[in-house]
Amino acid sequence: MSLRAHLRSRFHKQTPPTEGALQKRSSNTSDIQASSGSDDVNSSADELSLSDHVMEGGSPSSGRKKYDKGGASGDSSSPGTRRKGRLSNEESRKRSGSTTSQRSQWEDSEKNIYETQLRTLQEQLVDSMIQNQTLQSEVTKFRENSDMTKLLQMLDHEKDNSAKLSQECEELQQQLENIERRSYSMEERPSSVDTAEEADSVDLAPSETEPQPPRKPTLKTQMQEWLMNTVYEVIADFTEDPDDEKTTENDEGEELAVKKLKANIKRFKAGYQPIIQWLKAVGNLFGWKSAPASFLAFIIYMYAVAKGWLISLMLGLALWHLTKTYLISKGFVIKFSLLPYCEEEENSDMDKQLGLSDKFQLVLLVARRVQNYMGLLADGLEKIQNLVMWGNPEATQKLYTGLLCAFIASVVLPGEWFFICGGIYLGVKVFITGNIFSRFPRVKAKYDSSYIMWQSLPTHAQKQRRNTLERRRKYIIPAVVTERTPADEGQGNFLEMFSLPSEELPLPGWQTGKRCTQIVRDKSVSFKNGRIYLTRSFLCFERSRLKNRVDKHIVIPLADIVTIEKAKPFFLMPGSGMSIEIRVVSEEKPYIFGAILNRDEVHAVILRQVCSVRDVRLKDKTKHKETSVKDGRAAGTSASSNQ
Repeated sequence: MSLRAHLRSRFHKQTPPTEGALQKRSSNTSDIQASSGSDDVNSSADELSLSDHVMEGGSPSSGRKKYDKGGASGDSSSPGTRRKGRLSNEESRKRSGSTTSQRSQWEDSEKNIYETQLRTLQEQLVDSMIQNQTLQSEVTKFRENSDMTKLLQMLDHEKDNSAKLSQECEELQQQLENIERRSYSMEERPSSVDTAEEADSVDLAPSETEPQPPRKPTLKTQMQEWLMNTVYEVIADFTEDPDDEKTTENDEGEELAVKKLKANIKRFKAGYQPIIQWLKAVGNLFGWKSAPASFLAFIIYMYAVAKGWLISLMLGLALWHLTKTYLISKGFVIKFSLLPYCEEEENSDMDKQLGLSDKFQLVLLVARRVQNYMGLLADGLEKIQNLVMWGNPEATQKLYTGLLCAFIASVVLPGEWFFICGGIYLGVKVFITGNIFSRFPRVKAKYDSSYIMWQSLPTHAQKQRRNTLERRRKYIIPAVVTERTPADEGQGNFLEMFSLPSEELPLPGWQTGKRCTQIVRDKSVSFKNGRIYLTRSFLCFERSRLKNRVDKHIVIPLADIVTIEKAKPFFLMPGSGMSIEIRVVSEEKPYIFGAILNRDEVHAVILRQVCSVRDVRLKDKTKHKETSVKDGRAAGTSASSNQ
């Protein structure tokens, strides 16, 4: 192994020196090169020879011993030995030159190492700068997205708006002060002018220091200003931007409070009470509560209709009512009225102090009334919609024929005769037939065509129920016994609950149903408690929690049942199970009813009824085929006889 490789390995193992160490080493090498002393050269040569001896396998102690012997012998040497010393000096010089070249090579390798280290440090610095920039961008984004920055921006915006508003207020205040000064100078001007006219002095030119009075605007300038102001106001009105002073109100309104509710109820009662009293008075007039007033009103009405003054009569009554209210507002006491009003006692229950239970009852009362009134209003609107959309064809046909007759009469008859006929019909309907129908309800139910038509109109729920009844009638099988037993009475709730015809009642032993639980296997297993009922043609399931919801109940036609089997929905349960699985033609998933007591008996009864329904259907089909064949044969024989 050479000396150069050994030194290189030692250099790589050491840590990289600093710049001060490099400068010191370079200065040391220059000093070594500049020095001419033989002792330093000899020492360096001796060190190199020592290292070579060590590399060849000798020990450093033996080398030192030889060196010491040589030195000792050199002291008492001969001229030959001196020559050898000179030769050794020349060799040491050569060797010192070689060491300088080696040191320069070492410095170059160190420079390369330092350059590579500087490059790596530069790359690390660039990476850290890039990371710093990314972190700064993330911080700025976080500040922009944070609520604090938005709040600060809103605060700055509000500060700017407040500053602008304060400036505008100051400007407006200055303008008001200027206007007040001008008005004050205009008020003082006529007195000075009058005094100047009274004094017959010579007209003097106004001095430069005295202020000149403002000139009075001409008619042209006033018209221009008025026209420009009106144009600007109209343009400002057609802008879409709302005023800054207006605040957006809450759509939901105020929160629920009993005090506010009481106040609103009193206001509403005070508002609708006159209308209710007027309607009651009109009803009393048409109902002949006061016979003289009703008779007089009937004679006046019929006379106005015969003369063609019906519209004039209505307008005159409206003018009389407005005149009466005007006089009452001016303080006159007028008790005369054309309508028979009834005095009603005012209830002062709302003015009393209410306790907690009274407040709760008040809220419940208001909610109940609103619910009932909204239900009646919704029923009326649905009936009108079904009347127009032919929900009940018979009622809509009657309306259509009546409108057609009225249209033909309006075309054929003159306008005067048409209005006279319509007025006479309306008077007889309101004063005579209406009174009779209100007193006798049975007569009204038989002969009042408008009442009968209104009652026949269905709501949406009734229409849906009728459609389901029509669909389910095709599954009904004829009854063997047509007489009803006493147990069948009072089953109207059952028929309404499942939308079934009157002949479909629960079989004996099924009047109260059988307790069970419907097991629905969808994404998760759910259980619905209820009862099952069996009729001649249907298997019905009633949910106990939703008795009033007709759409939530299940009605399965027995004719559509494909299979009915005993089932065990969960294999971990002991025993044979307490469930029944029913598959229907139109449904992919089966109906599973579990937790049935006496499951085997229930399964046997349902299976027996399904088999009887299928037998009846097969008999009906065979009879229908036989009748069709007989009809075909009869038609063929009649045709041959004719030929």
